[in-house]
Amino acid sequence: MKEKTKNIIGMTLLVLFIVGIIVAIYFFGITGIFVILGVQYHLSSNFFLDLQQTGLLL
Repeated sequence: MKEKTKNIIGMTLLVLFIVGIIVAIYFFGITGIFVILGVQYHLSSNFFLDLQQTGLLL
């Protein structure tokens, strides 16, 4: 193959690889990372109430 054709194929593969990584991170999300790391958390409607209950906020 010619050099120009190899460059075009290489750049196309690079762009597809980068787009694939970005899409994977988007679908994987931070929640998935927390699951892998074993972090347990709960969503609270009142963050300051939680701080008061834990004693971090008077």
